Amino acid sequence: MEGRPCPACGADPQPLLAPATMAPLEGEPFLIVDGTLTVLVASSEAERVLGAGGTRAVQGARVTEFLVPAEAEVPVDRSLATLIIWAIRGDAPPRTVVVRPAGTFGVRYQAKVGPCTTPRGAVIVLTEAR
Repeated sequence: MEGRPCPACGADPQPLLAPATMAPLEGEPFLIVDGTLTVLVASSEAERVLGAGGTRAVQGARVTEFLVPAEAEVPVDRSLATLIIWAIRGDAPPRTVVVRPAGTFGVRYQAKVGPCTTPRGAVIVLTEAR
């Protein structure tokens, strides 16, 4: 996966290393999130679907500011935060959970969550929920 230059310093990104099964298809929105749930990398497609832009940057913010459960009550083993931590620790294979952009109703995405080794974190690939 290719990243974009850092908006703050302009440094070229390091290649993102993750299992091939976690690679987003061309045009699919994706995020890389660390163990504190901070977004390390956001594709331009992810910024678009999450309504970010201008002063509302995704990178450096908590993923929970942008993605929330699509259902009112979600068991802990199907929460986005739990899947992120499991992916980072390597405790589970990639899993999928249904989420929606925060503050938006009627829009749902399948969030496939799996490990990323460089940088150490979790990859979240978003596809429209069916």
